[in-house]
Amino acid sequence: MNKMRFERWSGLVVCVGLFFALHGCAALVAGGAAGGATYVYTEGWVEREYKVGLDQAYNASLRAAENQGMTVSEKSKEVASADIKAKKEDKDYWIKIKESSENRTTVSVRSGIMGDKESSQKIHEEIGKLL
Repeated sequence: MNKMRFERWSGLVVCVGLFFALHGCAALVAGGAAGGATYVYTEGWVEREYKVGLDQAYNASLRAAENQGMTVSEKSKEVASADIKAKKEDKDYWIKIKESSENRTTVSVRSGIMGDKESSQKIHEEIGKLL
């Protein structure tokens, strides 16, 4: 009897997990064209991990924004994270940078309020060139 109950609960847990994984925050993983870069697109944010420290990722992100013709309106950097807000024409851009470990930094980019995957990937491509 206990084995049957365990199997039923296990199946339920798997089904609930799959529901949230596939329905809740639909993530899309896309391979980048150059260098085998992998992007994760979740809820309007395009995220990529770089094998550099926070300072390098922050400086490259600032230069990438400028190279893309954006005007940086806000920027802040702390010990393990940084944020950049920029604007180009009528579109806002956000860049969030988090150091996950020494020489590993995750950069998340959002283009526009709803998120524009292609625009965000272009910024990542520029960051990658600068690193």
